[in-house]
Amino acid sequence: MFPVVFTIGTATVCHHRPTDGYGVATCNAFSQLLSLTLLQTATKATFAGNADYLGSSQQGTLLK
Repeated sequence: MFPVVFTIGTATVCHHRPTDGYGVATCNAFSQLLSLTLLQTATKATFAGNADYLGSSQQGTLLK
């Protein structure tokens, strides 16, 4: 399990969400999304990396 951070614009909405056995991390930030999506449409997930894996980031869009 590896920690992933989700952001919308410059606001972090989920801190260190762990990946599951398939390498997928999820973020349920519904309470924060309304105010943030009025300002931003792009989301970003970031894994800082560790001793075994390089860090990475991926841009995405919100699913409604």
